[in-house]
Amino acid sequence: MEKRITLRLLFVIALLVLSSVDVEAKARKITSEVNRKLKLLNKPAIKSIKSEDGDIINCVDIYKQPAFDHPALKNHKIEMRPSISFPSDTTTAAKNESSQRVLSQIWHKSGSCPKGTIPIRRITRKELLRAASIEHFGREGPRSSFVANTTNNKSSYFVYRNNGTKVNVFPLPNHSTAYLITLGYSYIGARGNINIWNPRVQSPNEYTTAQIWLKSGPGDSFESIEAGWMVNPKLFSDTQPRVFIRWTLDSYQKTGCINLICSGFVQTSQEIGLGSAIQPTSQRWGDQYEVDIQINMDPNMRRWWLKFGDDVIGYWPFEILTYMQQKAVLVQWGGDVYSKNVKGVKPHTTTAMGSGDHASALLGAACYINKLRILDYSLQLKYPEWAAYLITMGYSYIGARGNINVWSPRVELPNDYTTGQIWLKNGPGNSFESIEVGWMVNQKLLCDTQPRFFVRWTEANNNPPYPKLTSQHLASYLYVEGQQAWTQTSQALHHGGRVFEGMMERDVVSWSSMVDGHCKGEMIGDARNLFDIMPERNVVTWTAMIDGYMRLESFKDGFELLFTRLSKSRFYAGS
Repeated sequence: MEKRITLRLLFVIALLVLSSVDVEAKARKITSEVNRKLKLLNKPAIKSIKSEDGDIINCVDIYKQPAFDHPALKNHKIEMRPSISFPSDTTTAAKNESSQRVLSQIWHKSGSCPKGTIPIRRITRKELLRAASIEHFGREGPRSSFVANTTNNKSSYFVYRNNGTKVNVFPLPNHSTAYLITLGYSYIGARGNINIWNPRVQSPNEYTTAQIWLKSGPGDSFESIEAGWMVNPKLFSDTQPRVFIRWTLDSYQKTGCINLICSGFVQTSQEIGLGSAIQPTSQRWGDQYEVDIQINMDPNMRRWWLKFGDDVIGYWPFEILTYMQQKAVLVQWGGDVYSKNVKGVKPHTTTAMGSGDHASALLGAACYINKLRILDYSLQLKYPEWAAYLITMGYSYIGARGNINVWSPRVELPNDYTTGQIWLKNGPGNSFESIEVGWMVNQKLLCDTQPRFFVRWTEANNNPPYPKLTSQHLASYLYVEGQQAWTQTSQALHHGGRVFEGMMERDVVSWSSMVDGHCKGEMIGDARNLFDIMPERNVVTWTAMIDGYMRLESFKDGFELLFTRLSKSRFYAGS
């Protein structure tokens, strides 16, 4: 009996020794792989800079950067500038900028990289060990998002190309996204000014971005090049917003990465470190900051050049691309949140997109991307056409948008009406809440059979029979349209004017909004006509009209209005 017990003990001890040896062997293997990867990622530095936020910036010889580990770039000759000058968007330069286009990185306070080097953020052992796998490090990205000419997936959204064909845009697993998408042309460039915030990220395994995408290729293996800012605690060890780039040849499956973690992107800038923290960031109702991001392909050399403001950062060479060697077919501007607690999972993540506020909060509280442009082979900057707004929130929708074809249908009886509209609803079927917008023909309510814009809302257990549109709603609409699109004045005023005409009641607020819109659009004659027929005016109306004359340097008319009309008005006397 004692012999049997002794044998068992010896057997257990042998197992423990063997398992210990096995664990040690695995640990040595992992350590060896980590050391090998760190050596590959962190190229020898000519100079290292310790940033006050804890980052270490390696100044690496421009000819020894990670890009040249790519087999297709072994004999690549670096280009420092594109062979052509891309068009600048002088038409969008605002006279009174409300946001500051400033891109400063925290490490700049501690030093600079010498000429002939590029700044590369040093990757730490802890960051590498947090990855799902060492080889997968830095490759995180949303999976397939669109498949052309496919109609068999019921969970997809439809976007129409400029030739009328239908394209499916699929929701991404574990992602909430909101973006404007345009497709169908041969795009060789896209740009936009992205508002910079520092949004909350709930978990180290989640991240949030604000960015631009250019894509081409089949949906299950598309190519994409991207740039923007992100907050990614798992990858960068903190919750600061950081500039980033990303690319893939196969929907993020086996190729591409974020920043310079893999070989491919050729950096030329000695000023901007990809993956380094940026400052300052926008404050709610305070100063607003943005970064002007441009991605343009040089049609002569087929390099996709990246610019942050006036800084040329570098390029994606055509040698590493397939579908995007000549063009992109899809451009997106927007935001993306990655979390496993989305799409109906409770509790929903609190990780924020952009500023974390809804678009209705407007400038100063909501994150934005403005001055969106695309570039094609005409080398002319253009507004995106055939565009659609998509917000994919699973079971928690926070927005909807669509282009509604406007007709003037027959309404047989005065008590009948017809609409073309969008609904957003929540709540039980017998007591739901709803907000709606569209056009309607309603002879009983509006006294004619013309199509008119309307909004409608209902609280639970209170379903009004007819839409109600107040001057406050329309003034807000006119303000939002104007703030988002004064550079597209004719379009903004066209829509705003149609809404204005459909109002049941017009007060000084809505009249003043229209006057202000026409003045800012330099349609001073139309503005004056509206001004003259207004039933009453307030300080906003007078200020808008006089400012409109001053903008156009019509000083005589402005002074006439100020000293003749205003001085004799009841408003002036009462003041």
